[in-house]
Amino acid sequence: MSFRKFEDLTALCDRENLPLFAINQHILDQITCLPVPNRRASTYKKFIRIDSECVYKGPYTLFEKKFFRELANKYAVDMMCRKFNIPNINIRIQAVLMFEHSIYYIKYEKIKSCFINPRLHDHRDVFGVTVKLIEKVHNCLKVCDAEETLVDPEKRTSILQHLYFRYLLGIGDIGTHNILFDADFKEVYAVDFEEMGGVRNPNTKLECLDKKKDSLKKKMIFEPYINTIWEPSELELQELEEDLKNYFIDIKIVLRRMKYFKTFV
Repeated sequence: MSFRKFEDLTALCDRENLPLFAINQHILDQITCLPVPNRRASTYKKFIRIDSECVYKGPYTLFEKKFFRELANKYAVDMMCRKFNIPNINIRIQAVLMFEHSIYYIKYEKIKSCFINPRLHDHRDVFGVTVKLIEKVHNCLKVCDAEETLVDPEKRTSILQHLYFRYLLGIGDIGTHNILFDADFKEVYAVDFEEMGGVRNPNTKLECLDKKKDSLKKKMIFEPYINTIWEPSELELQELEEDLKNYFIDIKIVLRRMKYFKTFV
């Protein structure tokens, strides 16, 4: 699914109280000169650009599926957390930026980092694009790279709960590699919602929630908490059918995933 017309985007922004701002060429040039935290593995991957106060993801065109999914999937998880009164670890979107109705960026809040002025170096990627690359040591750490620091049981449960909602909604690229720590390792933030799909042929509940093969460390950290996940009933999910239609998510698929998850002990 993608936005079929500009009014579809404005409707989503109105429904989610998301500001939509037009920007000029000067601001667009400033964004495209910002440094990036990661090397691109594919031309389909959007740049993440970082300044001192926020993060930009793009550029998108209006009719790109990834643009719609990044917004709709994120807000679908928000909706479920709100309806079921569940703590929400999603990163906050500050605004959508638009240049001449042709180029779009999503502007996110910036996760607190201990580095005010990170070291940069020029990097030419395999697609011939030269960018300012932030040295890896200065980036926010992914939960998958430091799971042993999750000493707070509530944080472990909140991560599993978030991944479970992703699983129900069929949001792809699921796993702790898309959850980031802040600088103090006290808070976690879920990012990257533009894929659809899920995990193929999982054999356990934990495998349903992470597309990457479970390590022994991950099992030791998360398995004791897997049954703390709050699972909505079939009736509770059916009551969300109209809400899920706003994000073009099929309730039948959600119910099928819910029942499949329950087959694992």
